Amino acid sequence: MEVGQTIDVIEALKPALVIPGHGPAFSKVDQSIANARARLGSFVTQSEKYIQYATKMLLKFKLLEVQNLNLASFIAWARATPSVTMIHTPHFAALDFAAWLNELVSDLVRVGAACRDGPTIYNAD
Repeated sequence: MEVGQTIDVIEALKPALVIPGHGPAFSKVDQSIANARARLGSFVTQSEKYIQYATKMLLKFKLLEVQNLNLASFIAWARATPSVTMIHTPHFAALDFAAWLNELVSDLVRVGAACRDGPTIYNAD
């Protein structure tokens, strides 16, 4: 798995500081590697968790593009986006599409990747 190999390379280099492609630089490399391996392991054993994560990344990329969007417009965009509906239909069809999307947006807000003010969702840097 490529992600696991990337983690191995970083670990083998034994860096004192990591400057990632996004987010702040960090020096607690050993702990970060352990966290990354645990997260990767959970994605491998719980494919639904990985699918949810990937969908949230699609939503985050949309927020990066537009910076803010009304929830109804966000849902309309997601319904019209084949990659989102291709995820929902086989994996989450038992959940109402709008409720599922709202749950994903709430997760983005919870982790600080988005902000919400009433019906408007904002990108959080």
